[in-house]
Amino acid sequence: MESKPILSERIRQRRLQKGYSQEFLADSAKVSIRTLQRIEGGQTEPRGHTLIALADALDVAIEDLMDFTKKSDRSVLHLINLSALSYFVLPLGNIILPLIIWILYKDKVEGANQFGKRQVFIQIGWTMLIFFSIILWIFSPYLNNEWGVNINSTFANTLPLTGTFLFYVLDAIYIIIVSILIAKNKKVSFLGLER
Repeated sequence: MESKPILSERIRQRRLQKGYSQEFLADSAKVSIRTLQRIEGGQTEPRGHTLIALADALDVAIEDLMDFTKKSDRSVLHLINLSALSYFVLPLGNIILPLIIWILYKDKVEGANQFGKRQVFIQIGWTMLIFFSIILWIFSPYLNNEWGVNINSTFANTLPLTGTFLFYVLDAIYIIIVSILIAKNKKVSFLGLER
């Protein structure tokens, strides 16, 4: 199984970061030293109680320890991010494609779950802004006639359409900036992306 070497290496790395010896960690987790040696050697995979005990002894949340079994593949994060640009050719593509990629990789790639979830919610927000500006543009003549709002200038009549275009452009700029940050291995906190 591909995840065993990754999990065993992460347990070993976390132990070394904490400055623990194998004996100390085994004692703290109440497992035998031989069991810990097999886990760190990738010969066996910790399950159930052993995994929980090791996570507690290493002072790490079980979810974080389980995330260690995921592959580190930043190209998937790029794919989630850049797929949002599909709204230029596919209505709601900025939500649908990142959602599909997120569902496919959330349990397989490190960081994809949180990054994909937040990116989809951000794209829903952008879509709502764009939809609202389109609705304003469509109904702006009715505002002038039915509600007595006096919109006589060409600028005021085209403002919602200009807003729609502006939201499209700003979303594209946002996606490109996030892509550059991912490529440079930078921290993107609001998307849950650590280095």
